[in-house]
Amino acid sequence: QLATRSEVFVVDLLAIGADHAAAARFRRALDRALCAEGVQVLGFACKGDLAQLERSGWLAGRSRGEIAPRDLQSEASAAGYGVSRRQPGLKSLVAQLLGSALDKSLTLSDWAARPLSDAQIEYAAADAWVLLPLADALATLAPPPSPPPPRLR
Repeated sequence: QLATRSEVFVVDLLAIGADHAAAARFRRALDRALCAEGVQVLGFACKGDLAQLERSGWLAGRSRGEIAPRDLQSEASAAGYGVSRRQPGLKSLVAQLLGSALDKSLTLSDWAARPLSDAQIEYAAADAWVLLPLADALATLAPPPSPPPPRLR
């Protein structure tokens, strides 16, 4: 998934991977987009996703090994969001910082089955789009209040 402030793109890599010419065009376009001046790559717990994209050959050229995304989960965790030293989830952060509900009911749906359902595509689009306002919120909000210190006796 790729999102801008005005558009979201959900690209089915399994579907276009079978078409070698389309896959090559997409690799070149992705490389240009990810390495363009002023582009900020956002992710949420994305280290594994990037590694998978590299292993499967989707990142090529300048973008291979060169992408340093702003991982919003790590940022939120460092700012004190999350529960008892656990990494915060996307759904809970969206609720806390944006006051919105993010439907995560399709997380465990069959993402290998083709074609993807309209609901799966909408789910994937929402996951990408919500990172933009979430990044804005993390950049401007103060960390959550600290619990009071324990009383000395």
